[in-house]
Amino acid sequence: MAMQTNSFRDFRARHGLTQGELGVALGIDQEKAQSRISHYESGRREIPPVIAYQFIDYAARLGDRYTLEQIYPREAIVA
Repeated sequence: MAMQTNSFRDFRARHGLTQGELGVALGIDQEKAQSRISHYESGRREIPPVIAYQFIDYAARLGDRYTLEQIYPREAIVA
């Protein structure tokens, strides 16, 4: 499944977060957080639904609104 990978990158830039800081905020182990977010942003690894939902909730707490469709664009999931 193709993903919109810029949501995390754009969000981090807007809020001054590192990849590691975002990963930890999403519940990823601190030792793996930077690498995982890097892989999600580059498209090397799919964003698991649980991380997508955690991101949406975290972004909302910081005043941003994201939807699943921004993370998983409809055209990417329709065959």
